[in-house]
Amino acid sequence: METNTPKPSTRTAADWEAIQRDYRAGIKTLRQMADFHGVSHTAIRKRADREGWVKDLSGEIAAKAEALVSKAVLTPEVSSGKHFSDAEIVEANATAIVQVRVRHRQDVARLTATIARINKALDSEEGQRLPLNVQAKSAKALVDAQNSLIALERQAFGITTEAPKDDSLSDIATAELLKLRARIANG
Repeated sequence: METNTPKPSTRTAADWEAIQRDYRAGIKTLRQMADFHGVSHTAIRKRADREGWVKDLSGEIAAKAEALVSKAVLTPEVSSGKHFSDAEIVEANATAIVQVRVRHRQDVARLTATIARINKALDSEEGQRLPLNVQAKSAKALVDAQNSLIALERQAFGITTEAPKDDSLSDIATAELLKLRARIANG
């Protein structure tokens, strides 16, 4: 004989407070939250709309992260109980940023020197003896590395405007590849 008593649910109740925190943080997608919390993305969206959850606190998160970085830069002095003026906080954080940017510039300079050495080796007599397909792949790799390096250099030097369109590297690579093709054709 069957009874009309409902079967116990195998699902646990959703932790809507945790879901709301994830939703408001704006870092995970609805589907990621749904998978993690075991509810449908539609249920999350409906509840968020119904309760008026404000999505995307990434701006506040970034500001908090920046404040924590500032505090970390000043940690030894802060733990001594000293209070800092805005000028001191600006100076300490500017110094930290300068140290990072200088280190980035040094890294870019090392990469530039490495690319120059590789390019010189390929241009040498020994490099010219490499199989043509190796030379072609190397030329392409150098162009790709140079393009990446330009982006890194612009970032390290704080150049925020977009680089002017300069296809000279692509033109050089194309010319080199055409020379290689001609050498292959001529034997």
